[in-house]
Amino acid sequence: MGMTRYIRLDLSQGEYMEDIDDFRFRCHELLVELDAANTKMMMMVVSKRVSGPDWDEEVKKHHEAYKAWNSFLNPVTVPPDDQH
Repeated sequence: MGMTRYIRLDLSQGEYMEDIDDFRFRCHELLVELDAANTKMMMMVVSKRVSGPDWDEEVKKHHEAYKAWNSFLNPVTVPPDDQH
């Protein structure tokens, strides 16, 4: 038997990716975003700019990038309503 090539993308929306390449592409997109946010923060650390509104904005961007990556890999599953 062949391996199923559909991967659940978003359980709440019921969307599926067409195949593993879509999964890999989305992973890559999210990792590039997370890496860019991490790099920006590290540049700010090196230049000793670790406080103030610019720092707060970068922390927020990093947090959102990590949250998107984590949500993609670990989608929240909602059990179907019990219909007894």
